[in-house]
Amino acid sequence: MNINRIIITEPQETELYFPLNLLRPVFDVKFGMFTFRSLTELLSGRIIDDLLCDERFYGVLNESGNNLKINRDVSGGGLVLVSNHYPEKQLLDFIFSNTGKAIYKNGKLIAFHATDVISDVNKLYTSAEEMEKTEYPGEVQFFNSSWDAVKIFKQNFTTQIGLKGVNETIAKPEGIHQINPENISISQDSVVMPGSVLDASAGKVIVEASALIEPYVYIKGPAYIGKNVTIKTGTKIYGPVYIGYFSKVSGEISSSIFHSLVNKQHDGFTGDSYFCPFVNLGADTVTSNLKNNYSYIRVKIREAEFNSGMQFLGSLIGDHSKTSINTMLNTGSIVGAFANIFGAGFHPKFINSFTWNESGSLPELYDFEKAMITTKAAMSRRQTEMSDKYMELCKMLYDQTSLAMKLN
Repeated sequence: MNINRIIITEPQETELYFPLNLLRPVFDVKFGMFTFRSLTELLSGRIIDDLLCDERFYGVLNESGNNLKINRDVSGGGLVLVSNHYPEKQLLDFIFSNTGKAIYKNGKLIAFHATDVISDVNKLYTSAEEMEKTEYPGEVQFFNSSWDAVKIFKQNFTTQIGLKGVNETIAKPEGIHQINPENISISQDSVVMPGSVLDASAGKVIVEASALIEPYVYIKGPAYIGKNVTIKTGTKIYGPVYIGYFSKVSGEISSSIFHSLVNKQHDGFTGDSYFCPFVNLGADTVTSNLKNNYSYIRVKIREAEFNSGMQFLGSLIGDHSKTSINTMLNTGSIVGAFANIFGAGFHPKFINSFTWNESGSLPELYDFEKAMITTKAAMSRRQTEMSDKYMELCKMLYDQTSLAMKLN
């Protein structure tokens, strides 16, 4: 058994990860500072380049130039990790020590030691069912849906940001107020302007290189401000908050993930929400994150409804989607990729990809060529070029959406 080899696979069923996995595999969905793959690499001290996923991601993954081994049909076996849970050191140690077994928790397969690794994910899972089973005795945080990403983020971000550490060279901007400064890390290459307050009394605040924090900003940790991020004047951030690189934000933000390259430059509240890359929120866009009766929030993916088990849940918005000014999004709203949302009043809680959605009207399918023209323009504003493989992935998603709308 080659325990030295680690393979990461997507879960067998991926429908409930909509919209976070539309343009990336489940193991590359962020739940805060890390993805399943990156956190596993950190905890194991290993670079993991053996990946099993939907074949539609093959092109964009191989563009990374990291010589990834994707969907290889090879013998020799190895340790297979299913990206349906939050990696923790104690759990990984248990998995590593139980060679030749399939590891379960509450009836769910989370890892197994395969004697043969094949590219057909369904056959791979079938082979796991034939192995000796063992139950992990500890607790496991399952990652079974898109809203679980927000739940895991809120439960673990304090620990995640602790793993980041503190910059060796810390800037000391003049005219700002720091609360619990020993837990504040400001890169020498960033700019924090006078009048701002960084409050680390409840968790670390990290400001990365080339970030700009304008005057009169309040940031309460735990909060991570990524590289090239701009925080506009008057912004109020209440951690846990993760703002990925090249994002621009303003208004009131609480308990939210901004994956990267997100544009929210105006007032408006976002709470307990997840924004994929290149999402653009119009001025005064508001995400409701709590029901008036304080009950658990129900979410909808296409025609199916689910109880999230969460009292606080805002919006989950896929890549390149946009809202107009004064857009109101209901609790637990799920929005696909490349959607446009506009008009007064609350919108439906499920909005499909590549659709134009005017409040009170039926959604209309977006023209693909027009969508790509807008997408290329938006990406160029963040010094990002659309590759042919990325466009092919977008076209596959468009074709799936178009067919589904015609069938309905």
